[in-house]
Amino acid sequence: MKEIDKKSELILNKKTKRLLDLQDELNACENELKDVKEEIIDFMNKNDISSYDAMYGDDKRFKINKIRSGRVEYNVERIKKKITKDQKSEILEKEVEIIDFDRFVKIMKLKGVKLKDIISCLDIKEKVNTKKLQNLYEIGGIDLVKINDCYNIKENEYLKVKQMEE
Repeated sequence: MKEIDKKSELILNKKTKRLLDLQDELNACENELKDVKEEIIDFMNKNDISSYDAMYGDDKRFKINKIRSGRVEYNVERIKKKITKDQKSEILEKEVEIIDFDRFVKIMKLKGVKLKDIISCLDIKEKVNTKKLQNLYEIGGIDLVKINDCYNIKENEYLKVKQMEE
């Protein structure tokens, strides 16, 4: 690596200090922004407000919406214990990843391979196909009360800010 002369070193040190100062300011601003958003969401929740119009200065209007999204996380092992074999094959999907391909190929070349012989080569992940679960529920093929303790709903709230046209 090339030696840096004293003048270049001073310039780089000064610029690096400025870079680090700006990074600290940015982190502080991001933290303050997060805190203000949380305060607005808390205020909106306490006052049962889902959206409002805001003014910034004399001429800028904004629409602020509180958005709530959620996703369902299923406990596959718990569901498997509570539903029938047919229901399992209907709503559960398996994703298989071969983690030792060379060993897998060698084993597969042998005749009469049993699943227990190759299972250690595989990483099998199961997940619930929510569309198929919904369809099965709609046709009466599964009672959702039966699996009511087999999932968690993760909710997330955030603000959507849109500048209004003048």
